[in-house]
Amino acid sequence: MASKKRKRANVSHPPYYEFPYVKFHGRSYPLIPVCIKNKTFIVNTFALLDSGASFSVFRPDIAKALNLPLKSINSLRMGTPLGRIEIAKSPVEMQVGDTRFRTQIGFSKNFAASFNILGREGFFRRFSICFNEMMKTVIMVPLGGFPK
Repeated sequence: MASKKRKRANVSHPPYYEFPYVKFHGRSYPLIPVCIKNKTFIVNTFALLDSGASFSVFRPDIAKALNLPLKSINSLRMGTPLGRIEIAKSPVEMQVGDTRFRTQIGFSKNFAASFNILGREGFFRRFSICFNEMMKTVIMVPLGGFPK
């Protein structure tokens, strides 16, 4: 009896991104490369994935490079361990790997952190994110259904 060969289903796996943690002052952090665009201004930088942050906040030099204001009508005040800071929210296009989307991020002239921060609002809902502390990597799977 001749056996029939089964055709394998052409299953496409969703793309995923794996980023190694970055060493900074002797500690490892889940810093990922991001590209941010405002009209014709583009900045490639790194940002810390922070599941404890409600909102994404970037350093003031990034706002300047993107030609974005550090004050706006659409501002919010945020508490930090060092006190309250005012954050100007701006719409931008962001890209991680091949995944592009529109979102809002904040900028503050008083933001003195070492890292740009990627918070939950406007970022985490676009990916399934796994922090692997043992392997010091972060794996991100883009989730569909969001406008670019």
